[in-house]
Amino acid sequence: MTNRQIEGRFLVFLAKAYLLLGRLDEARRAAGRSLELCRTIGFAYGVGLAERNLGRLALAAGTHAEAAAHLGTARDQFAGMGSRHEVARTTLAQAALAHARGDTARAAALLDEARADHKGSGLAFRHFRQR
Repeated sequence: MTNRQIEGRFLVFLAKAYLLLGRLDEARRAAGRSLELCRTIGFAYGVGLAERNLGRLALAAGTHAEAAAHLGTARDQFAGMGSRHEVARTTLAQAALAHARGDTARAAALLDEARADHKGSGLAFRHFRQR
């Protein structure tokens, strides 16, 4: 990983921290800088992370159409890379969006889809199988 990629990921984490603190303007700036940097250097994984963060920020701000666009872009980015784990994580964010929109059936379907993607990644639910 290059220093610029590390910087892009750090900005993603910084944006997430600002979101958790409710500091949406600062979160949006950090996520936007991350997206710009990751696109510039061709860091596809970082682009997906930044898009997902922007989707979560839009959801927190109540701008559902913007959230859907960012989350859809993130999901496509991760799917194109073959990262089922990140697809699953993004699908969970899409489920939260569906719930916020009052579409509980869609939210439930997305949760099932996320679980299936996560199981298919080979990383999921190992601790349940050990019990």
